[in-house]
Amino acid sequence: MADGAGSQLIGIAGPSGAGKTLLADTLQQRLGLDNAAIIPLDAYYQPHDELPFSERSRLNFDAPDVFDWGLLNSHIVLLASGCAIRRPVYDYTVHTRSPATVDVDPLRFVIIEGVLALHHP
Repeated sequence: MADGAGSQLIGIAGPSGAGKTLLADTLQQRLGLDNAAIIPLDAYYQPHDELPFSERSRLNFDAPDVFDWGLLNSHIVLLASGCAIRRPVYDYTVHTRSPATVDVDPLRFVIIEGVLALHHP
């Protein structure tokens, strides 16, 4: 961010099918694409590369321990400090992270959305 004020964090949480993604997308449109970035919590699922596919596909993806809270926290701190991040991409077809990443700039607003977006301090 040019003014160095840091990003404002907005958390959107709720059960599956509650409209979190729609709300986040709508909020981003209203705030302006050049002002608001979305961080989907689903991007921060643990990769669990050590598990075979059959076991990864049986994980409870709504449980707190399936998320990489350390990486998410470090990314939020970086964004709030005015630094860009490379957000992971989760590949649901193989139930692990993709080697691809998404560049996220530290915009005025950072929207974190997901089933447990407000769970972890």
